[in-house]
Amino acid sequence: MKEAKALVEQHGGRLLQPLIDGFIASFGSAPVFEDSARLATHCAHALGGVAGASWQVGLESGALAHEDRPRHERWVLPGVLERDVAKLAQMAKPNEILLSTAVLDQVQDEVEIEPAGEVHRLVSVGALRTGIPGRPRKRVSRYVGREPALKFLQAQLELASSGQGQAVALSGPPGIGKTRMVDEFLARLDKVSQRWELVHCLPGLSNSPYAPLGALCRNLTTEPTNNVMLYEFTAAK
Repeated sequence: MKEAKALVEQHGGRLLQPLIDGFIASFGSAPVFEDSARLATHCAHALGGVAGASWQVGLESGALAHEDRPRHERWVLPGVLERDVAKLAQMAKPNEILLSTAVLDQVQDEVEIEPAGEVHRLVSVGALRTGIPGRPRKRVSRYVGREPALKFLQAQLELASSGQGQAVALSGPPGIGKTRMVDEFLARLDKVSQRWELVHCLPGLSNSPYAPLGALCRNLTTEPTNNVMLYEFTAAK
């Protein structure tokens, strides 16, 4: 149970409700993450790797009632969402993870699933990412008002291509258009002569200094020349 709790916390979740033969965990409520379904799915998959443990896991998505629960209380009456996810776990076979359609809608093709009646059986998960899978990367609306910024990015790219290393940071409040600007800029690149790599600042790696830079090094060096180089890049996380 201690290892399971550590995995839940590593994926940004918290133990919500103790059960007779397990527990219920919540993701995306405290702290708030927009990709809570993804984090829960990866955590459930990681539980399957706990040595000597057999799990029956159910994943459900929905509204969770926030209550002030005194620390001395070990159990309170489960809410609707908690009862639903407990039923889903009971439907699962040993070492099986079942996803509701609501969860699958949020993780989409980042997971491999098999049909299991009205729900879905998790087969495998892809690399952990950020953002919302259901959010389209390309907008149909015309992109206007950002030409000066796009020209600036293009100028920095030309300097980098000439051998002068560059670094650009886009900052601003949520929803201001940072991701859209990057999407538009990448769409204009010459994919034949330009190479770009995408790395993510993952909540689970928030305590790992320079984690995105470590991921970038691994992406750029797909075939390390020796184990020492591979170790150095892994340690860079």
